[in-house]
Amino acid sequence: MDDFLELGQFLLIALEDKDFNTPNVVLEETDTGFRVDWECWVTYSTMDWNQFVAERPNTPQQFRVGFMLDDYFNFDFSDPTKFLCLKFHVPESETTLWGYVRLDSPVTHKLRAILAEHTNQQETGGAGFLTTHGDLTTTGAFDSYGIFELKFPENPTPAANGSQVEITDFLTMGWVSDYAALSTATAKAQNPAQIAAAKMTVPDGFYIDPIAAEPEVVQPIAFTIDERGRLWVVEGHTYPQRAPEGEGNDRILIFEDGDFNGSFETRKVFM
Repeated sequence: MDDFLELGQFLLIALEDKDFNTPNVVLEETDTGFRVDWECWVTYSTMDWNQFVAERPNTPQQFRVGFMLDDYFNFDFSDPTKFLCLKFHVPESETTLWGYVRLDSPVTHKLRAILAEHTNQQETGGAGFLTTHGDLTTTGAFDSYGIFELKFPENPTPAANGSQVEITDFLTMGWVSDYAALSTATAKAQNPAQIAAAKMTVPDGFYIDPIAAEPEVVQPIAFTIDERGRLWVVEGHTYPQRAPEGEGNDRILIFEDGDFNGSFETRKVFM
């Protein structure tokens, strides 16, 4: 253990084995002590990459991959005005896949937020060259790494020959899982508002992404969005009944997404 580098709640340790190799190991500090990040060490995925390619399941599988933006728009994903294209690879396989996600989806919104932060790090001293698609940027030559959920389309065009997959989620940049964040994401996915939204049917090109629900907001009767992107909501706890002067319980809430990642970080009672 000849080097420590503190990365938030993580420690990056350079070890030296009996053959004088110096691999890096990541430790995560938790309430019950340190965890060894063995998942990065073995490139853990919920399914073997080559098995995934051979069996082509249409249920999402989680992978640690290298990725870059690409422009391979073909077959079921031929329209670059509707889809984002990423090229994926894993170290243990020579097979690359192209992944697609709609530009107007919550997954693309998440990619924008996380890649924007990553791009800023690259521009201030990171390695690699930048590849862009609209307002999205990655580093080239598979210099970007992340954890994605992928699945094959249910009725793919035969000519695609199993080379195209759907991106169902982007979990994190890099291969180190932030279990606290993933637990939060899992809890969010199990939220009744998220479940209700998933059952709604909307026109092509639209999606529903709940941003506030009980108990954060109750009895909403009106809302507006100001020039700073803040959401103002009127709660009608007393309305339409007229209360005596000073005894009304209606109020106005302000929700603000300060880092523009699609989630409101602050909730204030305006009056």
